[in-house]
Amino acid sequence: MSSGLVRAAAVIAIGAAAPFVAACAPVETSVLLNELTWQGGGKLELAGTTSASVDLSGWTVRREVGGLGFTFASGVTLAPGAHLVLTQPTDPPFALSKNDSVILEDQTGLRIDQILFDDNQAEVSYCRVPDAEGPWALCARPTFGEANPP
Repeated sequence: MSSGLVRAAAVIAIGAAAPFVAACAPVETSVLLNELTWQGGGKLELAGTTSASVDLSGWTVRREVGGLGFTFASGVTLAPGAHLVLTQPTDPPFALSKNDSVILEDQTGLRIDQILFDDNQAEVSYCRVPDAEGPWALCARPTFGEANPP
């Protein structure tokens, strides 16, 4: 399993000079968005990517447009390598639409992960392949709560 490294870049404008991109050091993430569908109001899976449990207290999963989201209550943890599934009927006000963007933020508001998808990508399942580390791809069948097949 990958360490879940993500590279961030910042665009900084100085006076009238053209903007340049300043590379930042890799940030190790402990949780990633891993699978989603918009069917039935939406289902979203998070995956733990480190060898330690992660305290999700105060973390937020939200839509970029409209800000509709879900904040984890105190004491919620994600075990190493585990999958946590959020669903519209049981985790309101969490919901997804056909063309959407989902953002995962930690308890400080730091953006940890984000995915933009359209209705064709997330109709059945849109997931990381290989599980919890690869790029996003169409999945032939939903695998919520289990590893995404290679």
